[in-house]
Amino acid sequence: MNTFSLVGKTALVAGASRGIGLEIARHMAAAGASVILAARSKDALEAHAAEIGGRALVLDVADPQSIATAVAAIETPDILVNVAGINLRKRAEEFTREELRPDTRDQPERNLQPHAEDRRPDDRPRNGRKDH
Repeated sequence: MNTFSLVGKTALVAGASRGIGLEIARHMAAAGASVILAARSKDALEAHAAEIGGRALVLDVADPQSIATAVAAIETPDILVNVAGINLRKRAEEFTREELRPDTRDQPERNLQPHAEDRRPDDRPRNGRKDH
């Protein structure tokens, strides 16, 4: 008896062309979900989607037009897994607005706060850590 069933559910896995995202997609398909594998790598996606009986969807999570196109191409999934991302190695408070959301330069309200350039001198470090 399988106690973990996703039969009748649709799962969208962003970042499913390799690694953890691909393994999550495989396991969700094995649990009975209808899986949409999403990433930038069209060829890899199509091969993996065929392997698990899923659907490939080209999606670049850093590109607003790509997101809009992907949203228009599918119905709302029951499950969303986001494994896609960027790999800039530095402390979170050191990121600029452009690095976090290059598509929202004119929409600062959509950016994460506080950024290093927005910190006030009286801001206290979080989690008991001293400023670097």
